[in-house]
Amino acid sequence: MNIVIPDQLDFSSQTWAAIHSRIKVEVFNDRPDPDEFQRRVADAQICTASWTAFTGKMMEGCPRLQYIISPGVGYDWIDVAAASKRNIKVLNCPTYNVAAVAEHVMAFMFALAKHLVDGQRYIETHPWKCGVFMNAELRGRQLGIIGLGNIGKRVAALAEAIGMRVQWLDRDHTSEQLDALLATSDVITIHVPLMPSTRGLIDERRLNLIKNEAFLINTARGSVVDELALLKRMREKPLAGLALDVFGDHPLVSVPADIMAALGQLPNVILSPYNAYNTTEAYQRLGEELVRNIESCLAGNPVNVVNRVVAGV
Repeated sequence: MNIVIPDQLDFSSQTWAAIHSRIKVEVFNDRPDPDEFQRRVADAQICTASWTAFTGKMMEGCPRLQYIISPGVGYDWIDVAAASKRNIKVLNCPTYNVAAVAEHVMAFMFALAKHLVDGQRYIETHPWKCGVFMNAELRGRQLGIIGLGNIGKRVAALAEAIGMRVQWLDRDHTSEQLDALLATSDVITIHVPLMPSTRGLIDERRLNLIKNEAFLINTARGSVVDELALLKRMREKPLAGLALDVFGDHPLVSVPADIMAALGQLPNVILSPYNAYNTTEAYQRLGEELVRNIESCLAGNPVNVVNRVVAGV
């Protein structure tokens, strides 16, 4: 089968060598414009899509395409509904970044609780003075996890290991349950995919349910939270801490730099540049998971399929 990796994957040379030793694949490894992406995948039967929106119109120009693989957990830049109508199966790589993101969440929690970023800023711009910030302990605090997938479960285990109390919601939660979790948690961390049902899930009304003393952490997708409403809340009635690794509809469009800049100026706000997943170990696992996905497609028994193929359409 014709296998194409049409856009960028930041694998090490060792990982690329391992991939080429197991499968025959055409690799470009850059970030093409949509027209060039379309040209590269036009004759593919299996391809990945990392940084380029894979639209239904693009799929119309790929008559042989059978499988699209997201080399990541998310796949919101792939039109899964259009793929299903064309009997194209969409796969993802759901486990490679679990440890990396969960550890990033815990790092955010500790950094917020101990005012690590604000402390460094203070030292850089003020005369020496000790005891400036009143820190918090995480032990005994209530952690609310929105989305109990692989990452949410790992975060829960790490939090329980340091003595936090954990409550969580899976995908079958009710609106009332979500409201209750937001209102009662000391730390809230988001771990849901971006889809129509989760876009703007944490809106202005729900942001105002969160206690002033609480921390809010998002390493999932920026658009799960209404960013304008979040900025308003942080300016008018600030949370005790905010940590974001995701903004807007990344990775496909420019992030809202004005909102980022405004948030970054506020006390006890930590921003990281879509970096929670980005570890050497995670990329090694991603290479392995991607190859397993491709091999499962070659065997006619694809794993990690995220859509339901509409037969006969």
